[in-house]
Formats: sequence, C-alpha cells, structure tokens
Amino acid sequence: MQRLILAYKNFAANKNISHIGLGVAALNTCKVLRRENIAAEVWPVASPVELGERLKEQPASHVVVSAPWMPTLEMHRLVAAYPNTRLAVNCHSNVGFLQADANGVTLVREAMEIEAATPNFHLSGNSLKFCKWVRSAYSRPCAYLPNLYYLDNSFVPAPPLYNADGIAEGVPSVVSHAIDWVPEHWKAMMDNVLDIARVGRYLLTDPYAPQEGREALKEHNSDGIKAWKEFLSVNYSASN
Repeated sequence: MQRLILAYKNFAANKNISHIGLGVAALNTCKVLRRENIAAEVWPVASPVELGERLKEQPASHVVVSAPWMPTLEMHRLVAAYPNTRLAVNCHSNVGFLQADANGVTLVREAMEIEAATPNFHLSGNSLKFCKWVRSAYSRPCAYLPNLYYLDNSFVPAPPLYNADGIAEGVPSVVSHAIDWVPEHWKAMMDNVLDIARVGRYLLTDPYAPQEGREALKEHNSDGIKAWKEFLSVNYSASN
C-alpha cells in the first residue's frame, strides 16, 4: 500500500529552536496530497535513528526528508535498511542560499552519490530552478517536489513563499524573479528600489491583482500535484 511520510527535523526537541517553517510547509503539502486521496503523514523527527525506528514500526512506501540535514552515512544506512521504501532528500534552498551553507553543499553532493549507487534514493528540490541547476551543473537527476499550499477558508502560510499567505488574504506582493510562479507583473528587480516602488504602486491600484494571485497559486498547486504524483508512481525513475 502506498504511504508517504514527510519528515522534517524537530530542532525544538533538543535545543528549543523553532521548527515551524519546515513543519508548516510539510503540513500544507500533506493536506493538499490527502485531498488528492494520497495517504500522507507528517513526522517531526530528532534524528535518523528515530526515523528508522518509526519506519520499523510503521512501514511506508515513500519518505521525503525536508532539507539536507542527515549525515550521509546515516542516510545510507536508512536506504540500505529499507530497500522497499523510496527515500528522498528535498532541498528547500535555492542555489544562492545553499552556497552559504558549506555542509549543505557537501550533503547535496554526497546525496548524488547515494542516488547513483542505490535504486531507492533520490535527491529532490522544491524549486524547479534548483532541479534544473543540478541537472545542468552535475548531469545528475533531481526530482521536483514543490511545496503545496492548502487553500481553504482557513489558510496556513507555508515558507519559503510567505507571499502565499498574503494571496490567500487578497493581498498582492512585490517579489523578485526568484518567485517564478506569481503573476509576471508582480515581479521587480531585487536590487532596484525604484523598480520595487514602481511595482508596489501599481499593485496598490490594481483591483484584479488579488484574484490573479490566487489563480497563479492554484496553478502552482496543480502543477505541483502532478509532480508529486509522478514521483509517487510505481513507474517513476530518476530519468523522468
């Protein structure tokens, strides 16, 4: 039976550090996938050992770990211990931010090596630009597993796209071109304050901006659901 686990590191378990970001992102994605009749759960875990113990008690067909934080050796042990479970590490940082984290870059490079050596592990990213960069720079596969945003009467914001919360409340945002799914006329040159002000003035007077933003978010969700379903399919391969 297909069963997806969205696992994120529970920093608060040991250091009293807020883990709300990845947790809320996982919860939103889980809600959207459940609405598509996909059995999905969110697991906060403090260590690779805890994840392995929970999988032993509650087997799953797929596990997606939010962000590259597990030591490579521990991840390899999980992959070997659960050969019938497809595991993935999903990068939530785009290239520029990831490069500021030397350990994160190391883990991503080592994840590529695990994927090359094992049939049940994949490197993935929640940004299509990141995935294209991996494929272009390293000639390695990278599954696209974007954040999904649950739209209902009550909306829970999910990082890293905080403007999604504003969209749900009918408030447009001035964004950089890094946020590629929003309407094109919401985007401004990030290093040009005059351009940011220009776009902001336009959005303040555009009565159609809120609806256009919501439609763009729905389209993002629709495309994202297709990507997740492809990854969860029996016939998925890294070359897809």
